[in-house]
Amino acid sequence: TISSSAGLNGGIDPEGDTDVEFNTELTFDFIADEGYHVDSIFVDDEYVGNANSYIFENIYGDHSIFVTFTINIYMVTATAGANGTIEPSGEILLEHGESQDVIITANEGYHIVDVLLDGEISLGAITEYSFDEINSNHTLAATFAINQYILEVAVIGNGSVEASPEQQTYSHGTDVELTAIPNAHWAFSGWSGDISDTENPVSVLMESEKSIIATFYQLFPVFSSAKSVINFDTVMLGAT
Repeated sequence: TISSSAGLNGGIDPEGDTDVEFNTELTFDFIADEGYHVDSIFVDDEYVGNANSYIFENIYGDHSIFVTFTINIYMVTATAGANGTIEPSGEILLEHGESQDVIITANEGYHIVDVLLDGEISLGAITEYSFDEINSNHTLAATFAINQYILEVAVIGNGSVEASPEQQTYSHGTDVELTAIPNAHWAFSGWSGDISDTENPVSVLMESEKSIIATFYQLFPVFSSAKSVINFDTVMLGAT
């Protein structure tokens, strides 16, 4: 006779007392509940390992068999590229059916490019992801890129503005030098918009989109009766 039994979260087949003939064999199958697996097999009170079945061969006496089960443990591997973080990060161990929230944050001046699930599923530029009732291993990887900004420069009056460096967009933290260049008989008045200054040239730190206006005013001729010559004085347009 072979007496078989199982612990919690699974079963054994056949179960109970089974009579067998001398010098025959009998196979016992172990059936774990969902989210569990075989932990230990004991034959005649001795540990014999773990597997999904066990075979008694050349049976010539009574035996006992007992099997235990344990919950599945899964691993979530969360990684962040340069210039950002993911929390929690590294190897996160979770029991079957547990849930875990993951937070993705870009460093200042950077943004999330993409979050990749299991190496192939693009989740987009998300800031949070939830593993709900987990039942397998997963990976989650976030990538980041530096912000790019547009610098718009407008002119009031007659003149131009040169930017150094001159680019379509500027990376976060770039210093741009703006130089106002008045046309003939015009003078530079000052900067307005996202900066307010009269320095020329002026330095602009690109930490966001910028819109800047350079204002020029016209110089009017002043007649000198004593010398009968014409000079240009710094008189603003509309002044008397």
